[in-house]
Amino acid sequence: GHREQGGETEALRIFEYLGPFYIRDQEMMFRMTKEVGISRFLRQWFKGQVAPEIMAPAPGAAETLLHTMFQAFQENPDRLRALYISHDWNIFLLKEQYLGLPHEEFGEVHFLEGLLLYESQGEYYLLHHHGAPKRIDITIGKRNTS
Repeated sequence: GHREQGGETEALRIFEYLGPFYIRDQEMMFRMTKEVGISRFLRQWFKGQVAPEIMAPAPGAAETLLHTMFQAFQENPDRLRALYISHDWNIFLLKEQYLGLPHEEFGEVHFLEGLLLYESQGEYYLLHHHGAPKRIDITIGKRNTS
């Protein structure tokens, strides 16, 4: 639609870490989600109650995901008009780990729901429509937010 209106677009680029890279044993993950339900499974994962052989620990997965987004952001010369399509569990993960927005309270990820990573005065922020922007300390690789 954007091109049809005279806009310019780039070819797709696939980022491995914008997919569900943290799933290490897909068969077991599917069994567990079928047994306890997705919501409960996600809570167990976020609390560190899922074996690392099945799912990479949530804090490290969130950090990898955020760094992937940051790298893509840095590589985009415009830095204003880049859209990255990702897995809904990635949105749950970042909302939980960085924004303090638990899925039990804020619900399912909806069609075209997303997060905004932006820079303001040399600081980086992550924003979701359910909350205020949170400063993200990307430069030292820590999950510190304020």
